[in-house]
Amino acid sequence: MLVDALTGKSLDGNTFDLTGGGFSNDDKATINVLGVDKTFSVSGVKLDDGISKSTSVVNTDGDTLKLMDSESSGKLDVHTISKLGGGRQSWSQIR
Repeated sequence: MLVDALTGKSLDGNTFDLTGGGFSNDDKATINVLGVDKTFSVSGVKLDDGISKSTSVVNTDGDTLKLMDSESSGKLDVHTISKLGGGRQSWSQIR
């Protein structure tokens, strides 16, 4: 799952290229909520095995990254995700 680290909310805009044709409205999910269709950006994908053995992120170009999940069965899932920006974040721990 990709969420805003500061708020825990879903990210604005498309984060996963689900269709493989670049980021567009086709990469969003439409869900019916109380009789009204609402469109949302996808913030996660389901793994076939349900358990990720290890995850790697590879920088591919200026705008996208490859998210690679090695599942417990040995299957490798590769997803294209958008670069989220924001740069390095830091904070002070309060005791």
